[in-house]
Order: sequence, then structure tokens, then C-alpha cells
Amino acid sequence: MSARRHRLFGALSALLGAAILGLRLAAGGLVVGSGAYMKGQFLVLGFAALLLIVGLYYFVTGGPAGKSRGR
Repeated sequence: MSARRHRLFGALSALLGAAILGLRLAAGGLVVGSGAYMKGQFLVLGFAALLLIVGLYYFVTGGPAGKSRGR
């Protein structure tokens, strides 16, 4: 994949991760509920944070597109 595509997908995933985290914070609290519902919310928050971090990495660096595979 090209660096342009990596940057585009990185920007989209960073925006999605930031939107999930922002909407959760705007809802009035990070985690509410009990049991499995609370564990699911933690999982979603972790996934959103991962999307944000990896998306920013790919957006800034362009990803590993410049490296050859040794063919």
C-alpha cells in the first residue's frame, strides 16, 4: 500500500477513535453499569484509544510503505 493510503486510513481511524472517546466523555462519565456491561465499555474505550494511537502513528509517519519486502 502506498504512503498516501496509509495516511488516509490513519487519519480516518484517528478520527473514529477520537469520536468514540469524545462521545463517551460527553455522555457524563467514562464507565457506568455493572458486570459484563462495564467490561464491554472498558473494551470499547481501550479499542478507541488503540485506534487513536495507531491512527496518529500512521498519519504522521505514513506507515511501513517505504520499506521493501526483499523480493
